[in-house]
Amino acid sequence: MSSHENLLDSLINHDIALPSTCGGGGTCGRCKIKVESKVNMTSADKSQLTEQELQAGYRLACQHNSDELKQLTLVDVTMAASHELRLISSVFLSPYIKELRFKSVSGERLEFKAGAFMRFFIPAAQASSIPVDLPADLLHHWQEVLHMDYEHLACSRNYSLANGDAQTDELVFTVKMQTSPNQKVKPGIGSSYICNLAPGKTIEAVGPFEEFFAIESAKTDPTSPMVLIGAGSGMAPLKALIEEQLIKFNSSRPIHFYFGARTQADLIYRDAFRQLAATFPNFKYIPVLSRVTSTEGNSGDGAKICTGSSGRGSEH
Repeated sequence: MSSHENLLDSLINHDIALPSTCGGGGTCGRCKIKVESKVNMTSADKSQLTEQELQAGYRLACQHNSDELKQLTLVDVTMAASHELRLISSVFLSPYIKELRFKSVSGERLEFKAGAFMRFFIPAAQASSIPVDLPADLLHHWQEVLHMDYEHLACSRNYSLANGDAQTDELVFTVKMQTSPNQKVKPGIGSSYICNLAPGKTIEAVGPFEEFFAIESAKTDPTSPMVLIGAGSGMAPLKALIEEQLIKFNSSRPIHFYFGARTQADLIYRDAFRQLAATFPNFKYIPVLSRVTSTEGNSGDGAKICTGSSGRGSEH
């Protein structure tokens, strides 16, 4: 194993996948391993593991490198396959969110449940905090963003699929480019790298992982509503679930989707959701805005506008 890689990524190179929903950020606490109790504890270890687990030698694989350990015990292993993906298209859906479409280089069509995610391996690279392909009409959104050129080490990041396997042989992701708040903090390493990847380039990913999915229609009450709440690029798995229920399964179950955004410019896939709502009477699309301009207030979009600390909204 490479000593500069964390164990979560190093084990993948040996076809051993540990569960992880945060992509190695140390925030989900799922990539547990057991080591000698004298191995140093990181702040993430202390945050995600109990005192009893820490004393028993449990640590998070994403927080430790192989050169720290003489031996380890795997607590949980999940099935996953590695794929080389080629970027087919990369387009802005909003000022800070891009839609990325990939295909497997091998030509294999991956099968997965709607709601699945993949873990992308981000190589060490030189990067910039400003997109290389920023359209002219979005320039004003980025004028106040701190411009920073920087280097970063290799890492891995998880991104949810925004489509189901029945719709296309493409793998679709929505990724928000995370900007830097100040000179001391780098922008989102994974999002900056993958969103600046040029069409035709390839990247390695593992998965798909199916840890978030809808229960089969036959096992649910058809009158029981499905209520989905999401915001920004985090709506990706919800979009996949909605399309799976309506298009693939032709479900008659009531589905309510509340989509949070700052302004109407951030309402990604708005036309697609409107079309679904017009086609399927059991689907309700409710956009919810936290900010609104004077011109947007009477746009007729039907968005709820949340104002004040109470979180209550009014229909517009």
